[in-house]
Amino acid sequence: MKTIHGDVPAPLTVREDLAISGTLREGATVLQGCSLLVRGNFRGTLTLERRARLILGGTLGAFVDRNEGTLSVAGEIATPLEMVPGVVTVAVGTAVILDGRSAILTVDGSMHPATGTTDISLSRTAAFTWDAASASFASCDTSDFIELARTFWPASS
Repeated sequence: MKTIHGDVPAPLTVREDLAISGTLREGATVLQGCSLLVRGNFRGTLTLERRARLILGGTLGAFVDRNEGTLSVAGEIATPLEMVPGVVTVAVGTAVILDGRSAILTVDGSMHPATGTTDISLSRTAAFTWDAASASFASCDTSDFIELARTFWPASS
């Protein structure tokens, strides 16, 4: 997998599996069948085509135009969750904005007011999916965050 270290200042089209450690300032389109793993910040506009993946360890502060793939976030979702189309996998301990309030997703799937800091262990985190259509969380099994940890911290996972 190709890896980029540093900021990406212009819109990006992902045509092959790619890992970025930095900030995407103007967003990305992830084409069908491709994966984008990011450790950092995602801003701008996100388009995920069918069977495309974005696995993010950091902050999602993007307008999600289309989500027909897999969107997984550990860290912070600064975009109001109810504005994100499709299904989103959210790691326990992630801060989200839901119904105008900032809250932390807990291990039982409930939301608690966001105060202080949170600790997320990517190699052993539980996750829930948010379904915009039903406006609810459901427990899920995923290896997305383990893959993210192995990509950026191979010796620690």
